[in-house]
Amino acid sequence: MLHILAIPTPQRILGGISQLANGRVKPLAQPDIKLNRSKSVCVGIHELPPGGPSFRPHPRFAIEICGSAEEAVEGADIITTVTADKQYATILTDNMVGPGIHINAVGGDCPGKTELHRDILLRSDIFVEYPPQTRIEGEIQQLPADYPVTELWQVISGEKQGRAGDRQITLFDSVGFATEDFSALRYVRSKLAATGLYTELDLLADPDEPRDLFGMLLRCEAALVQTGDRQQA
Repeated sequence: MLHILAIPTPQRILGGISQLANGRVKPLAQPDIKLNRSKSVCVGIHELPPGGPSFRPHPRFAIEICGSAEEAVEGADIITTVTADKQYATILTDNMVGPGIHINAVGGDCPGKTELHRDILLRSDIFVEYPPQTRIEGEIQQLPADYPVTELWQVISGEKQGRAGDRQITLFDSVGFATEDFSALRYVRSKLAATGLYTELDLLADPDEPRDLFGMLLRCEAALVQTGDRQQA
């Protein structure tokens, strides 16, 4: 997904997608998943919940806690919204989104729950997973039922164009489509299987914070290091 829908790597990202990217930035991740080829990426975070997951510093990635959504998106090439409020919210207003930006609207979706001002949708070329579901749960529930959108598979297969210009605003209105997610996982797994560049994880583990799967990965890495140290001793 990161290679198919991402902006070619931005200087600054709020939040995560090359066909929907603008030409100002280089690829964030090549198909071989060599993320270290990226430039530094700044992730702006607004309204981090108390007691929420912490973030481990990384020399190539800066994390800034911002005082407002407007401050967080300033200068961003990619904006990702991941809020969970079940209401018609306006996380992004129209004046926050300039030409050439790509938006991933990812937050937990359901009827009556949105994150973006309607005017942003009217200025954007919209890409979705499955239109019947997205029109009920996604940002486009704010638009007429026949409003034109492009399905993600059409871009991946080459049937439709993704980003057409550097000033175009592209919006991925993601609601989560299980068949597509499973297909993507199978594809990535098949590519990684021949490389050996992976770590087996027990995804049925019971971590202290079930939503903090990244934290579970870090603890796994630490355990592997300790095991290696003991074996060397």
